[in-house]
Amino acid sequence: MKEIAIKILIQLSISEEKRKKALIFIVSLVTGLLILIAFFLYLITSPLDMFKEFIFGDEIIAIEQFQKDYGYNQSIGIYDKDYIEAEGQEYVDIVIYSE
Repeated sequence: MKEIAIKILIQLSISEEKRKKALIFIVSLVTGLLILIAFFLYLITSPLDMFKEFIFGDEIIAIEQFQKDYGYNQSIGIYDKDYIEAEGQEYVDIVIYSE
């Protein structure tokens, strides 16, 4: 196995055309892997939005309500009044849920 890798490296170093093809192959492979990773991250971070294309009617309303209830889509912007008023405040002593 080691000998095969050495032979391939020697051939790549001799031929400029083979070097260019190998570089294009490596760049294509890395780009493809990055796109695949980005797709999986998109699915992980917003899985409910992915299913909206396949659902109709009441199910869409249920998904949107679920997202609102659990904070999956916060629609507050950095220039909204509530955001500006809350900026810089500390909420250390506030208990949201206790048993």
